[in-house]
Amino acid sequence: MANLFSKIPDGTLSKSSLRNIREWYACDDPQKIIQEVIFELANAGEFNELNNRFFKTLTFGTGGIRGRTVGDYITMAENGKSPNASPEFPAIGSTCLNHFNIIRATMSLHKYCKKVMDSQGHKLLLVVA
Repeated sequence: MANLFSKIPDGTLSKSSLRNIREWYACDDPQKIIQEVIFELANAGEFNELNNRFFKTLTFGTGGIRGRTVGDYITMAENGKSPNASPEFPAIGSTCLNHFNIIRATMSLHKYCKKVMDSQGHKLLLVVA
């Protein structure tokens, strides 16, 4: 990880972006796509793209959870083996609507519903489709 951050000049990323990048880069990602994408963006000098993808964390509100699914700069890892013009994987980042943020939102919904149902003495049965 130190090698990654040596590629990022001081002052090019916001504090919140750096914090989110560190958190995402360190997560347990069996496919390593997160690390590949972040490293590729840093290596390419795409610091604006890193800021755009990591300056905040998506929130769930009255309109649901919304974010872009394709980056302005599509990395090789996101493009995958897609023969089409569109990438195989959604954009990696805390501001992007991707597998990781959908999982986070689903886990949060489950936690909230379980808390409410437990407080009313009911057993939780939740289906997300």
